[in-house]
Amino acid sequence: MVTSGSWLTELPPDHVDRLSHYDLAVQLMSRPGQWKRLGPYASRDGACAVASIVRNGRRPAWRRRPTGRFDAKPRTTRNGRHYVYVRWTPREAP
Repeated sequence: MVTSGSWLTELPPDHVDRLSHYDLAVQLMSRPGQWKRLGPYASRDGACAVASIVRNGRRPAWRRRPTGRFDAKPRTTRNGRHYVYVRWTPREAP
């Protein structure tokens, strides 16, 4: 069933509190070696999927670079909440 609604010429602003993948990658690169918590996710599988996307560079923002790489680890808390911790690890100079 569809409810009747209003006609709009423009969409209202979206106030979701999310960063783009690119913005998050830039933040992480500005604080090398520090973990940032993402989530919570609805399930452990969801957290594992996000961690895999980051680790394997399946989005352009997470691709490996000559200057370092992104790490990601899923974690589940005692109360059953699922998170992903991500960090930027720069390559050591030869």
